[in-house]
Amino acid sequence: MRYLYALPLIISLLLPPSVHAALNGDIKTDAIKCSGLWFIFTTLPIENSTFPSLSSLMSLIYAVHEGERQGDSLTNGQISEAKDAAAMELVQLHSQNPDALTELFRQCNSWREVIASILSEKGLLTKGTTNAEFEAAFLAMPKHPSSRKYSKEEKFKIQVFVDSAFLAWKDMDYMTLRKTMSKLKEEVSK
Repeated sequence: MRYLYALPLIISLLLPPSVHAALNGDIKTDAIKCSGLWFIFTTLPIENSTFPSLSSLMSLIYAVHEGERQGDSLTNGQISEAKDAAAMELVQLHSQNPDALTELFRQCNSWREVIASILSEKGLLTKGTTNAEFEAAFLAMPKHPSSRKYSKEEKFKIQVFVDSAFLAWKDMDYMTLRKTMSKLKEEVSK
């Protein structure tokens, strides 16, 4: 039942794509980096954005691999903490080397395309898919592929998009789930 909510998230992968930080081939580390990046993009005012779903999906892939390593399931709090930490690391990287974030976007996007294809081919995007089937697919997920070639114009658009997302998140004081919960607790205790 844990991963049942992943079905709508996975469906969003089929939509077209609206270091450094570069992915390194360790699936759980790469997944949480992509989750943090997609999370930052949720700050952009885009109608019907798939970024929340992409962030959640990559968090699930991270959770399955990290849970397997630890021999126990992760809590939602542990997953959020890892995603928040990854996102904050990306903020520092963006200030030092924005081009690295453009490459990370390209890698995460290429990986998203591969994941969508695999899940579709395995028939896991249909109702009735069990949590065990999702978990097995996530554990068998290949490492990220090389990012596809992008034209100069596409690279420029991605850079503007990345910079806009980081600026929007900065304007929100780098709000994460942990910060939100902390502020809510402060307000309640007043």
